Amino acid sequence: MDAAWKSSWEVKLLNNLDHSVSVVKHNNPCGLAASNDQLEALNYAWIGDPVSAFGSILGFTSEVNKSSAEFLSDKFVEVILAPSFSTEAFEILSKKKNLRLIKATARDLNAKESVFRSICGGLLVTEEDQKYDTEFIAKTKQSLPEEMKSLRSFASTCGKYLKSNGICLVQKTSSNTLWMVAAGMGQPNRLEALERLVVPRFKDKQELDMNHSLLYSDAFFPFKDSIEIANSVGVKYILQPGGSIRDEEVIQACDEFGIAMEFTGTRHFRH
Repeated sequence: MDAAWKSSWEVKLLNNLDHSVSVVKHNNPCGLAASNDQLEALNYAWIGDPVSAFGSILGFTSEVNKSSAEFLSDKFVEVILAPSFSTEAFEILSKKKNLRLIKATARDLNAKESVFRSICGGLLVTEEDQKYDTEFIAKTKQSLPEEMKSLRSFASTCGKYLKSNGICLVQKTSSNTLWMVAAGMGQPNRLEALERLVVPRFKDKQELDMNHSLLYSDAFFPFKDSIEIANSVGVKYILQPGGSIRDEEVIQACDEFGIAMEFTGTRHFRH
C-alpha cells in the first residue's frame, strides 16, 4: 500500500495531471499511468502488465468513480487506496469479497520520513529517498526531441519505484496519457532485466512503436552491451544515471547507433 500510495502521488504531483494510478505487486509498480481522465489512467496502468496485476494493490490520487469501479468489478485486486470513493463506486466495489478499500490523503513530497530495517543484531535507520531527477544532461550527438523531454520526469519516477536493477519503457499516448509500457525489476543481471523482461513485455503490445518510447535505467551502463541490446530492438532515446568509468565508451556506442542519451546524475537503487 505504501508503494502504491507513494508512486501514484509522486507521478501526479510531478507531472501536473489530474489522475494517476499505480498497480503494485510485491512492492513494484507493474503498471503506472497518469492522465486527465481517470478511467484512461486506470486502463493504461492495468495493461502495463495485466498478468501481474492479478492480486495487486492499486493506488489512486483522485476519488474513485463509477467507471473505474465497473472496470475493476470483474478483476481480482487486494486493496484500493484513494482519497475517497463515490457512492456508486463504493456500492460496486463493496460487492467484491475480501477487497479492502482504504482512504489515503494526498502525499506531501517534502515531508521528512525515516526508514527502519532490522538486521541480525541491529537496526538500520535512513532517510526515505526523496530525490527527484531534475537535471537531465545531454551526452550524445543526437538530442532528445521535445516529446521525449516531456516524458523524463515520469520515466524517472517510474524507475525510482522499481526494485533494483530497475529499467522501464514509457510512452505518451495521443491523448497525452503517460504510461509505463513495460518494466523489468529486481534483477541481479541488468542485461536480463532489459532483454528478458522489458523487451518481451513491450513486444506483447504489438501495436506499439519502439521509436515513441523513452528507456529509463536506474543502473548506469558499465559496458556498451546494454546499448547494443537497446539498439537491436529499436530504442532511440535513453535516460540513465551515468557515472561508469566507461561512460565515454557507452556514449560512443550511442553516437554510432544514432541514439540520444541523457544522464540524470542520480541513482535511486531501491532495495
